[in-house]
Order: sequence, then C-alpha cells, then structure tokens
Amino acid sequence: MKAQVKRLLFVMVMILPMIYTARSWGPRGDRGAARWALSKAPASWTASRSGTVGTIVLGAGGAIALLLAARRQQTAEQDLAHQRRVQEHAEQIATGTQAHQLRVALNTEADATERRITELYAAAVERLGSDKAPVRLGGLYALERLAQNTETQRQTIVNVLCAYLRMPYDPTPPAPRDPVDAVPVEPRPHPEDIREYVQERQVRQTAQRILAAHLHPGPDPDHPADTFWHNIDLDLIGATLIDFAFNGCHIHAGHFNAATFAGHSRQAMARRGR
Repeated sequence: MKAQVKRLLFVMVMILPMIYTARSWGPRGDRGAARWALSKAPASWTASRSGTVGTIVLGAGGAIALLLAARRQQTAEQDLAHQRRVQEHAEQIATGTQAHQLRVALNTEADATERRITELYAAAVERLGSDKAPVRLGGLYALERLAQNTETQRQTIVNVLCAYLRMPYDPTPPAPRDPVDAVPVEPRPHPEDIREYVQERQVRQTAQRILAAHLHPGPDPDHPADTFWHNIDLDLIGATLIDFAFNGCHIHAGHFNAATFAGHSRQAMARRGR
C-alpha cells in the first residue's frame, strides 16, 4: 500500500505543474493572453477545466490521507512489536527470577537436611560412648533409624556399628572377687561386675541384630524388602561376636580375620557384587 501511495504522489507532483503551466498559456505567452483565451472559450471548457482541477486536488488530498494512515498504521505496528518485546523480556526475567528462587529454596532445604542428618549422627555416636547401657542402646537405635531413612549414610553407620563390635570385650563371665574380710566365704562375682557384663552383652547383641535384620533381603532375594541395605561392606576384623547369626544375609564384602565367635554362631552368608 505504501508503494501505491508513493506512485500516486509522484503522478500528482508531475501533473500539478503541467496544470499550472496550462493556466498560464495564451496566444502571446503571457497571463493576459491566457485570460483572453479563457474569456473567449466556451463555458463548458471552463467548467470542465475547473472540475478536472477539483478532481486532481481531491485525489491529492486522498493520497496524502492514505499516506498519513499508512504512517499511523506503521507506527502502531512498531509500538505493538516493541510492547511485545518488552513483555517477552519481562516474562523471561520473571521466569529466571522464579527459577533462581526455586534453586535457592532447594539448596537451602538440602543444606538444612544435611545439617539435621549431621546433628542426628553426632548425637547418636555420642550416646555410644556413654557408660550407661540404656543410653548406648538408644544410640544404636537412633543410628538404625537414620540409616533406614538416609540411604547415603548406611555404609557410614554400618562402619560405626562394626567399630563398636571391634572394641575389646571379654565374653566370659566375670571372675569372683576375693573376700575383703577375714570370714571365709565362697568367692562370688561382684553384682556390679555381673550387671556391667550382662548389659554390655545386650548392647553388642543388639548391634549384631540390627546388622542381621538389614542385611537380610527377605524371603525373595530378587525382590528385597524395603528394610534391606544392599551393597554393604562389613569390617569385623578382631571383633568379638556373640551368638553371631547372619544366615541368609547378603553383603558386598566381609572381613572377619581374627574375630572371636562366642556362643552359638552361624556365619553362613551370601555375597553379591555391586
């Protein structure tokens, strides 16, 4: 449409000077002659000439109006395209900001979870160093719960349980103490020694049962239970194991060099590679 308007304007620019020249033409080439010729011309010539000029003027005005309309439309389209680009840019910024906020929230949540796991692990390990058996038992169960809920911490927690079982322990009952008075009595173990011996035995057997429970895949090894901890290594070198029953347990690797097996121990285990 812009090309047509330009062509029309070109025609108008070429025609209007010709009309002006025609109006100035006369027998002697001056304005007076032109007026004389027009005064002698029939009225129909004058009317026809006036109508032609009016038509040309109206056409020129229409062409200018079309050109102005085309410019307005072009300006509106440019404004609309600019607004669209601005809106798209704003949407991209909003999307990027939202994605960044999501990443920050996820990282914050992951950091909080990691700190919580570290705190639980440290508290549970600290309980294992208590001189009270109930506190040590609580530490074992806390570690078991943490390992069950956090797969990435299972091998670390198993290492802690194995380290506890490797600590020195005499599985034989405590020996009788000599009497402190002169009255001859039959030597007997001190009640405090028996209590500590029995309690430590219970703590160690609890650690063994936790390992056995989570290293057994269940009745169908091809579809292990949710409580099964797969691909676990056991380092029980030099450990003291009491009634060690790991029948049917699946591990990745096990080391039992110089281990002491007390009571009724059953060591049959199946190994699976990673």
